Amino acid sequence: MKKLTNLFLSFALAFTVFAFVPPTPTALADSGCPPVTNLVKSIKIPASGDFKVATPPIDFGCTKVIRSVVISLSPKDTTGTINSINITRSDAVQKSNPKALKPPVSTEFGCVNAKVKTGDDLTLICGGPAVLEPGFTVYQASGSGFASKSNPGSEINLSVTLNDTYSDQYKKVYGTAEDSTVKSVQDLYGL
Repeated sequence: MKKLTNLFLSFALAFTVFAFVPPTPTALADSGCPPVTNLVKSIKIPASGDFKVATPPIDFGCTKVIRSVVISLSPKDTTGTINSINITRSDAVQKSNPKALKPPVSTEFGCVNAKVKTGDDLTLICGGPAVLEPGFTVYQASGSGFASKSNPGSEINLSVTLNDTYSDQYKKVYGTAEDSTVKSVQDLYGL
């Protein structure tokens, strides 16, 4: 009888979650959206270790969920600080200056003062995934103190890989959504 009661409670909880919890941005994302490869390109950081970059507005025609932003630095033993990242969106660009977004402008992802090395996932460091909505998107970033331990004073190459799946680093910290749901139901009902 206890197993039947637990099974009924599990079913009731699952029904309640699916029926009354609003869909997540993941569920709203357009699965036909192309990969986001033209937003952030490789950045050459001079020997000073500082950089600043901004893209012109890029027109996204669909919603894209970015679940991981993995840093690659060359030489591999390079470390540094991302002073700021700001991804903003608007429905239009300014007619007088097509390189600028027309207000209102919304922030879709931001991060400040993140110390990074090769393999770090910025969504983990900066507080979570980004949802890029349809419209014109601009990427701006700055950083400082980038240096290689084995090759001081060398030019640094920074690149990021944007992905719609969670990184291994993120999974190590949080597990997967499926794992956490199963664990929560099992803990809740002692199954």
